[in-house]
Amino acid sequence: MYNPMILAFDRDRGPFTIPLQIAKKQYGHLPSEYKVLSPRKAAAGSGSRRVARKSLNLELGVCLKEWLAEAPGRDLKGFVVRFFADWHRDYEREFGLAIAPLVNFNDPHTVAKVLAANAPFLEELGAMDIREYVASRKVVRTDTLNSIPDHLLLDKVIQILERKAKSGGHTYADIIATLKAKQALQRLVSRLDVSLKKRSDYPVDEYADEIAATFGEMENHVSLQLVSELRYIRGKGIEFDYAPRDLSYLGLGRQFGDCTSDQMRLQVDIAIENIFWTVFSWIFDRNYQILRVFLDGRLLIKCHLLPLCVEVPESGRPRYFFLSLDAIETVPVIRVNSGGSGQPAFIEQRDGLMRSVVREVTQIADRIGVDAVYAEKFSNAEWVRDRLAGYPEIYLNTPRIIKIDELEDVFHCADYFCRKYGFHSPERIFMELQLKNSYLLPNRVTGHNKSFAILRGSPKNGIPAKMVIGV
Repeated sequence: MYNPMILAFDRDRGPFTIPLQIAKKQYGHLPSEYKVLSPRKAAAGSGSRRVARKSLNLELGVCLKEWLAEAPGRDLKGFVVRFFADWHRDYEREFGLAIAPLVNFNDPHTVAKVLAANAPFLEELGAMDIREYVASRKVVRTDTLNSIPDHLLLDKVIQILERKAKSGGHTYADIIATLKAKQALQRLVSRLDVSLKKRSDYPVDEYADEIAATFGEMENHVSLQLVSELRYIRGKGIEFDYAPRDLSYLGLGRQFGDCTSDQMRLQVDIAIENIFWTVFSWIFDRNYQILRVFLDGRLLIKCHLLPLCVEVPESGRPRYFFLSLDAIETVPVIRVNSGGSGQPAFIEQRDGLMRSVVREVTQIADRIGVDAVYAEKFSNAEWVRDRLAGYPEIYLNTPRIIKIDELEDVFHCADYFCRKYGFHSPERIFMELQLKNSYLLPNRVTGHNKSFAILRGSPKNGIPAKMVIGV
């Protein structure tokens, strides 16, 4: 039975670890209790009743999903970053670790400079009345324009003008470009929850990457200054960003077909226990980051990152931090082996993708201030497991792998979210970390000692192999 130890924090009990199956039995709930699933619905593709499976973090997850879905583009990033900024733990002062590189790729000071350089245009665009702008150019009939509700106006006018442009005659390129720039800016301020006209209110420290990506999108339509200094997905070659903490975050498992899918039937390997419940604790953890990997604009890989601490008394050195690569998952199109049904153009670049991932993750570690980078060897893609098996290995004792503050910080962040937005506060919260899981590749585990791939570091900083296997 799949029954790894998972992390937990209880309002009264504090932090503890508990076997997954016991946690589900004692604290889990059925999705049907929250009307997420019908209690009587048959399993897909069969006439039999669906097996009832209890889940953890369920009430919190239902509340979070409801809140994210209430408004277009709404996300949790700013809330989480601001909460952790006020948390009692100062990683830089206490541990010499800079966490900002796990929040944004872009330097907020650079983004602020680009904002300032484009301030006049942004303010003009923000103040522009769409209905007046379109009416003054006489490109849409007045009765048609007046019939469109305000909340649909921008999108609808762009559709009308693009349709007219395709049919020949007039070209509306400049007008469409201006409206699309306005559209991108509106999506940004909706995400940031600030006024379109008040550039000074943009939370640059929290949303540097989102602002940079919006500038990149706007640059496709209008001319802006200094955008070349920003980092965002341009759709060329291998590129990286951090997964937005919006509604799409909850759908990543489905997109990749891994065990964090919101529906178990969409997993590539349904024999693996579904842990969608842990996504609700990840998203409240500022230090838990999902790195997305694109090839020519197409999302192909995600990597789960978290700085952790480990004690290895056998090495004679004090506890130290490492950047953990807790999972590397791929989309189905590059998961298959050679000769399968994947797309050859992508499959041929898998080795290049892996090298780029290792290089990017080690560069993130540099910016954070840690030397060691270790990777969990399990992946939903066999080729990833094969590549990781080729790296040097290090043995660590899984109970001695420490998540600073365990889940106390994550619990209080979720608790504050629920209280602020009128939801019932959780009594406890749970999280699985693959690095501490001894059930995924049992042949790489001896007792509590588990083998990891060294992307950077030395085996000497782990438990000597002779002490693990008794040679």
